[in-house]
Amino acid sequence: MRTLLPVLLAISLTVTAYPAEKIFFTGYALQYETVTAPESMKKNTTNVYDTLCVSAYAGVTILQWVDIYAGVSGSFFFVTNSIQNYYSFIPVYAGLKIRIMPEWAVHPAAFFNAGYGYNNFHASGYRRVGTNMVPYESDTSWNGLYYSFGGEVEWRYVENVMLIARVEYTATRRSNDISDDYRTLRLGLSWKNYF
Repeated sequence: MRTLLPVLLAISLTVTAYPAEKIFFTGYALQYETVTAPESMKKNTTNVYDTLCVSAYAGVTILQWVDIYAGVSGSFFFVTNSIQNYYSFIPVYAGLKIRIMPEWAVHPAAFFNAGYGYNNFHASGYRRVGTNMVPYESDTSWNGLYYSFGGEVEWRYVENVMLIARVEYTATRRSNDISDDYRTLRLGLSWKNYF
């Protein structure tokens, strides 16, 4: 009983040190995204323009230090020699974020996301059929494992709102060969609202 009392006292002090806060949140992100691999998307006639990535997520905060959430993002990379052709990447993921010194108004955080990517390459143009040029459209779809990780700087703008600057590295697996991954770098801002 003597050892149990100090343990219970320490637990109660730790738990009461955190104010009763809103733990559920939603968030939205706008990020600049550029392809870092494979090389075939970065050079020659198959390279792509950098693009905007839009993300949305929702989750819970545990004792201010940890976020657990689920989200979806989407981006379209237009091919430079014909913007009628484009890649689309739509990952659905779950994530974990660890905050460092969350009681500060401005503080850093690190996160990791893992999920599944739904991807497509859309091509359109003209092809010769006999002596005629006929328009065509085709879609090549593939799905694969998705992961991302990165860092953030969070600013508690008002009591229930955080503005976030973030950098994120993403990869989508196209096959069992890791060198076949589609990899991107994202830089952007996020808005997080507690309720």
